[in-house]
Amino acid sequence: MINRAILASLLIYLISCTSSDNSAMQARMFIPKPVKTSISTAQSESAKVEAFSALLQELARHQLIHTYETDLHQKVAGYLPDTLVSEGYDLHIREIGRIDTFRLVFHEYFDIYDDWSHTYLDIFSPAGVLLESMKLWDLSFEGITNIDFIDSKTIEIAYRDFFKQEDLRAKALVPAHNFYLNPSSKNKNILEGTIFQYYTISPGGKLKNLSQNIQVSEGRKFPQSSAKLLSKSELSHYSLEELRLMKNEIMAEYGFIFQDDAIQYYFEQQDWYLPGTKQIDSLLTDIERLNINLLVEAEREF
Repeated sequence: MINRAILASLLIYLISCTSSDNSAMQARMFIPKPVKTSISTAQSESAKVEAFSALLQELARHQLIHTYETDLHQKVAGYLPDTLVSEGYDLHIREIGRIDTFRLVFHEYFDIYDDWSHTYLDIFSPAGVLLESMKLWDLSFEGITNIDFIDSKTIEIAYRDFFKQEDLRAKALVPAHNFYLNPSSKNKNILEGTIFQYYTISPGGKLKNLSQNIQVSEGRKFPQSSAKLLSKSELSHYSLEELRLMKNEIMAEYGFIFQDDAIQYYFEQQDWYLPGTKQIDSLLTDIERLNINLLVEAEREF
């Protein structure tokens, strides 16, 4: 007859072995689920991209979103939390283009009662995440803001309006003799013209302002080569001699001493030229570097 104590010990041993085997089997059979999670995330991201694209297409069909269109206002507010969508504010919003995967959107909201508005350039990810929103200049009723793409990487913002000289000084746009600003016949303190600004977009979706020389010397034949980004189509209207002078003027602005005697003699006859250096790389602005490269290429292709 089996001793009860021995039988109890045997049963405890068998139970522990079974429990251990089951744990081992469960460990061997355990399958992590990162694949399902990643697929779900990808599907979610794809849905966000489609939803944002659908909204932009819907907005393209509206010149103006009135305050009583509450559903559309709420959709926009989900992407532009700073947009005022309460009663009394109307909204104009449209996609203006893409750079790489980023979607560029122009939006304006204004008070229909007090007659004021604010405009912004917005950078979105493909899924509609707002990466940056840059407030544009407030212009007069007659003013025009134009946003254009110089190439696949560069944005040009042109402000056409009447400007007060003190406002330009506050923005470090001091000289009244720049090629794009002319005194108004009515008021000498008011300047009429166009001011250009240029931006690229960083890999993180942030706007980077390209530096430009807006304080060009009075008397230059081609001051625009320092103040605005030139284009191939624009340069096609100039002769080879004019292209070379345009390029050399950029360098002469900083007192560059030319090795070519004829070029050096020409600039020494100019009142604004002050010779003094052969190293100007660190002095050139972003716009001037880009223009010099473009002008060199235009000379080769002439």
